[in-house]
Amino acid sequence: MSNVITDHGEPVAALSLNSGLTGTFSGFAPNAGSTYVVAISADSDNSGTAATLSVAWATGGSGTWAAAAPINQANGFTPAEQVFLVTTSSAPGTSTVSVTGTHISGFTASITELTAPNGVAVGPTTADGTVSHVAITATPLYTGSIIFAMLGDRNESFTITANASSTLLGSSGATNGETFFVMKTNSTTTGGTAVTVGSSTGTATASTQYAVEIFAVGAAAAGNKLFLTTTAADAAVTVGSGTKRLANWQAGSSSTLQNINGAASPPLQLTDGTTAGTNGTVESWYSNPLQAVTISGQIVASLWGKESATSANAAPCFKVEHCAGDGTVLGTIANTSPSQGGLEFATTAGGATKTCTVTSGNITSTALSNGDRLRITLWIDSAANQGGSGTLSTSGNSQFWVNGPNGAAGQSQIAFTETLTVFAPATTTPDVVMAPMIPGGNR
Repeated sequence: MSNVITDHGEPVAALSLNSGLTGTFSGFAPNAGSTYVVAISADSDNSGTAATLSVAWATGGSGTWAAAAPINQANGFTPAEQVFLVTTSSAPGTSTVSVTGTHISGFTASITELTAPNGVAVGPTTADGTVSHVAITATPLYTGSIIFAMLGDRNESFTITANASSTLLGSSGATNGETFFVMKTNSTTTGGTAVTVGSSTGTATASTQYAVEIFAVGAAAAGNKLFLTTTAADAAVTVGSGTKRLANWQAGSSSTLQNINGAASPPLQLTDGTTAGTNGTVESWYSNPLQAVTISGQIVASLWGKESATSANAAPCFKVEHCAGDGTVLGTIANTSPSQGGLEFATTAGGATKTCTVTSGNITSTALSNGDRLRITLWIDSAANQGGSGTLSTSGNSQFWVNGPNGAAGQSQIAFTETLTVFAPATTTPDVVMAPMIPGGNR
């Protein structure tokens, strides 16, 4: 069996209310072991107070409904969107599901039945607050996943036409001069390949949109970006010294300072010290085991950092190495020299963005075998070596921030030209069925 979700469709029609706080779907008979997904797009009550949404069994049922991700609402006046799910442990017979909100005024919601060999889990979320957009573009992390998308526009009523990638599940608001809808991808996704979900027609002036990826446990993750987190690398990385972190497919949730003091003979490798001016242990980030791929294209590091003073003359740079599955370094793909053009750090409190680039001409083309990894390290160098001027001071210090949420301060990531895919060796024994993984935000 492949680690791909099977979409069994919607057991009952969508629930659409042009006003009110609560509603109940028609009855249906849930199947044991299936995961049911409720996607909601709700109008706000225009009070300025943040809305809340919840889902529960009104009658019958099996298992407890839980939020797949935090509610998406820019402020207390804008629409609210959220996804909930439950995995049933039994077949409870005819059951009904209710949706309830506070500080809302009507909603549209759908129920979809999904199954996967080892259960399902929640992937990345994407929010789009561009008021004129009628579709949202998201890049799935996992192959074989499904993306649920929700839109709300309190100002416009427009004709909804599901685009070629989408299936319309429900809509509401037209009688109020508004538009609310929920959609899903109409086929499973390819990890790392962007998909646009929503309408191909319509004029919006106040839309907000939200997309949530649901994937099969054990599915291969894929993408061209690795985020530097504070999560420990997996236990199979046994070779090498220092602190071993995970270069993950998804960004972290809490920005964390990492320090490196100036010294002679730069470049100097970043440490895990969390106090400015105090070094810890040098640290490295390891990817998950990867499928075979040749890395030869440009690599760009989007980093977050600062120096203690302009006299520190510190500039950021990075290194990417080819490793065996146990962490043994097999070669260097991108080195700290020649210049990556990051220039000298600013002294901005809390750090600021810095971009370092290794062009394809300075990449050592490297063929990774199944199960190999990438090792990423961050460094400081004399500004003169990275497109600026001045020699690194031995009395200054610098900080990088890692593990920040996607698109927020304190996030550091490495973008590759090639798509990187997790290597998942075939197994001849069945995997244990898992309940859904509910993250506390965008992991």
